[in-house]
Amino acid sequence: MENMIRFFKSIAPLTDADCERLIKICKTKSLEKGEHWITINQKNRKIAFIKYTIGKHVKA
Repeated sequence: MENMIRFFKSIAPLTDADCERLIKICKTKSLEKGEHWITINQKNRKIAFIKYTIGKHVKA
């Protein structure tokens, strides 16, 4: 969570209160190999940030 806050602070000014609000509404979720964040035809009202990945890297 600290890395995410640090990143946000690098692109926009955040007060300590802003950071506390972010911490309260954000949570970390781990996905197992083969598990997907969202499936076909599923609506998602959440936002996700990738902290790190393990394994193959896909070249664009």
